Amino acid sequence: RRDDRRQGPTGCGRCGRQVAMTDGDSQLRRRRDALTTQRNPNPDRDRVSTLTAELTIPGSDGSGTVAIDLRYVADRDIFAPTVFSDYLEIVATQSWQDLETLADAILDDVNNQAVPRWLWLRLATPRHAVIQQDRQPRWDNQELLATLDFS
Repeated sequence: RRDDRRQGPTGCGRCGRQVAMTDGDSQLRRRRDALTTQRNPNPDRDRVSTLTAELTIPGSDGSGTVAIDLRYVADRDIFAPTVFSDYLEIVATQSWQDLETLADAILDDVNNQAVPRWLWLRLATPRHAVIQQDRQPRWDNQELLATLDFS
């Protein structure tokens, strides 16, 4: 997942060949560049980190305020809360078709930049919510996840 971060701004993620960037590529790069990580102080320990925010976005389905709840179990890298806020300011400047599209983008960006062991994301407006989860294939700590309140 990290491989595309290592390519130059115009390098193809698969072959490294120079290609012209589209507007979508430029937006993706801008979002991911803002989502910097720092080293996990203890990568041998499973802990759930939680970042929450509210975001105002235009769009048919996600108009208005979107509450964002991101929970993750870090592997090698973590996010500073201020970094996540800066990232969301950039996300808010882009247009999103619906909450599902926005959730997919955030999930992909977080997975690409930090490669967490486990990730849970909820985006909610007063009338609509999207919840997504992802994890590394061999990670399993049901005891830790059982302690979480997902309400």
